[in-house]
Amino acid sequence: MSPAPHEPQHEPSVGPDGRTEPHTQKSPAGPGGESSSMGSRGLHGVAGPSPGVCGAKNRQGNPCQKPVVPGRTRCRLHGGASPCGVAASNFKTGRHSKYLKDLPAAWRKGYKSALSDPQLTSLKEELAVLTAAIGERLARLKGGSEPPWEEAAKALDAFQAAITSKDAERFRITLAVLEGVVRGGAASRTCRQAARREVRALIQERAKVAAAEARRLAVLRCMVTVEQALQLWQALLMAAKEIVTDPDQLRRLQDRALQLLPSDN
Repeated sequence: MSPAPHEPQHEPSVGPDGRTEPHTQKSPAGPGGESSSMGSRGLHGVAGPSPGVCGAKNRQGNPCQKPVVPGRTRCRLHGGASPCGVAASNFKTGRHSKYLKDLPAAWRKGYKSALSDPQLTSLKEELAVLTAAIGERLARLKGGSEPPWEEAAKALDAFQAAITSKDAERFRITLAVLEGVVRGGAASRTCRQAARREVRALIQERAKVAAAEARRLAVLRCMVTVEQALQLWQALLMAAKEIVTDPDQLRRLQDRALQLLPSDN
């Protein structure tokens, strides 16, 4: 018999720090010509993915060993096929207005308050303002004085007496008094006429607003507004997202809900 061949001698490897490291002896090849030491390890001695782990390639080029997210095939870092629409974790309802970013800072608080007001389209407050304005104008008319007819008559008598007496100084004084009374009475009459016109205009405006509010209430009693329908649709989708955990079912539910919406045509 020929002598058994000598096994090759392996030189010790040198590490990055200059130290010598012992060489790792390979295990004999198993069935199929593969080393029995590979077991569940892949190429280059790196552990391959096991059931329940991600297996996606990380930055080092090795399979990720983090556990998968329930219902997916990857971990939370590598994500896999992320769900879309209502099934996505960043699903938005679209309730943030496109105008908010362009509004002045002093307007934003009132703008947000108006958006959250369920009675935003109501005209009851406008009717209340007009009613208060009408009451204020009527009080002004009630408190105002009539033109001073009696005082004007006395001033006229004094002026006529001054003319008869041919006293120039008396004539000048009585004329000034008569002029003041007449002009004051004319100004009072003008103010009262303006107040009456304002009351009349306010009443007409209030009648228009009241008619618009009556039509709005009639429409609300007969049909559901688009805003209410959209709020109901969004609420149903959010409720489905909380109850249904399967992303595929959530996507199918979203597609079916979109089919129920009216088309643009």
